[in-house]
Amino acid sequence: MIEKKDRAYLDPVRIYGARSADGTLIHSEAKPGSPETIPTFKLMPIATLIEKLRDNPVAYSVVEYNGSNHFQPWILKPALRKAANATAAAATLAAAPVEVAPAQSAVGGVQGGASLAGGAQESVAYEEEAVEDDDGEWVALDGGPFTAHLVKGGPRSTAPIRNYKVTIPFRDATPIYSGGKIKLPIVPGAPSDGIVLQMPLLPPTGAKELTFTLKLDRAGATADSVTINSALYWKVATAAAQATVEAEADEEVEAAQEQLAIGDRFVVIDDPLNPFAIATVVAVNTDATRFMSSAKGEEYHVRITQFKTDSELREAAQGLSQRNLDDCHLVGVDMAPRPPPRSSSRPRKRARLSHPSSQEEGTSDIEAPLPTIVDDVDHSDLSVGQHVVAYGRSPNGEWTKFNAVINAFRERAPHVVVKYISDMQGNKIRIGLPSPITAYLSRTDIEVVEG
Repeated sequence: MIEKKDRAYLDPVRIYGARSADGTLIHSEAKPGSPETIPTFKLMPIATLIEKLRDNPVAYSVVEYNGSNHFQPWILKPALRKAANATAAAATLAAAPVEVAPAQSAVGGVQGGASLAGGAQESVAYEEEAVEDDDGEWVALDGGPFTAHLVKGGPRSTAPIRNYKVTIPFRDATPIYSGGKIKLPIVPGAPSDGIVLQMPLLPPTGAKELTFTLKLDRAGATADSVTINSALYWKVATAAAQATVEAEADEEVEAAQEQLAIGDRFVVIDDPLNPFAIATVVAVNTDATRFMSSAKGEEYHVRITQFKTDSELREAAQGLSQRNLDDCHLVGVDMAPRPPPRSSSRPRKRARLSHPSSQEEGTSDIEAPLPTIVDDVDHSDLSVGQHVVAYGRSPNGEWTKFNAVINAFRERAPHVVVKYISDMQGNKIRIGLPSPITAYLSRTDIEVVEG
């Protein structure tokens, strides 16, 4: 479980139900007054977890905790899961015993692993027998000969094995791919049929070389450096390689789906402060930085409209997608107008103060129609849908002019309902307009546009 606080992940992480390499639950050691048991969780540095997931994406089920009330699973892309399972299946098939020299049998064979050249993160992978798929072939890998150097501080001089590291370069014709493999056919101190080394399941993007760790028999590898004259590359569109292509395509589609434009709206999720809210994109990073000094580098800049109840939100959110605010900068919050109360279907009874005359009784049910505008100001030159110049409060607090359109008239003063559409220079970006975007104005706050 990874806990996230603000925009950072806490270190270390918690490992629940930790298991050993053979799949059994890890038990704590029995101590005086403390019997053997299964710990609730174990702590692991987050860098170690990332390294293990890079080697094997299905090694752990990862859950992200927001520190208060929400857990969110990390979903592995189906293509990457398929690649990991294919590699695991290949490792199982490769576990068949092979003939090795007597000295090598004594040390349990030869092992190898891969890491990013020169990097601090080194993955560990055991040697696998070459599993030659029907749709692939071994081809010569350019760049030889290769030199493996003895690792200082390795096993003591009496140990039957010695640790070496060798860096293998890759070219465009033989690229690094998820679950790929290379073969070192002749290595001093290795089995007679050579060594097969697996590439990482999650290779670093753009990497051009990998560093592998070799465990060689001391009887065969006596020098501090070992020369490897040639290497073979498994060239095939295997399930693992194809899965990488599919994963990249999935990422491109997903990125395209996630892109938002100014004016897009979505329902806010995973935000306890805004349980019933709709966000509107008012700017993207490149636009917002021209208007704000505190853009904070977020991808999108949104303004939130909050609703009182879930039912009000559902009514207003029809057809909208859901999204969190992880890559959004909040620039303002508005309260949604409450819906008008529903009128009763029963007719209201008119109160009778006394016994009216027959003439009054005959005309009592007739009401005089109310005028459209009830004050003394002339609104005859205005109409719904008309473009006007209307005053409004700018984001910096000034009472200034904006381009607007008349939405409606109402009986209650102020009588004219306008919606601001741009500033006087024609900029329509939402963050530069008054908030709220709709306002009630008097006739004196509106100028008719000539022509």
